[in-house]
Amino acid sequence: MYMSADLFICPNADAFSITVEEIRERFVAAGVGCAIETRGAERWIVFDGHKSELVFTTENDGRAASAVMQASMEDPPAFGERVLRAFESFGWRYVEDEI
Repeated sequence: MYMSADLFICPNADAFSITVEEIRERFVAAGVGCAIETRGAERWIVFDGHKSELVFTTENDGRAASAVMQASMEDPPAFGERVLRAFESFGWRYVEDEI
């Protein structure tokens, strides 16, 4: 068992539509290795060599609507910052106190 914190991430009002697959491609292009997993009806991104994970809320057409990063305290803070910077690059942001 490891400690984690949930970070709510969502698109800015002017962000373009993006799928979980496209988000994964952005992470890989930024040097953050990851894969997509389906757990029940949920889409997840799991990171290579890290315990932090992302779970997405998606629209019926497959577009990502929001994400929650289950940030493991075992991962270095710089990793979480890299993930958040990647989200910022396509118009998403971390929102405090949404969960």
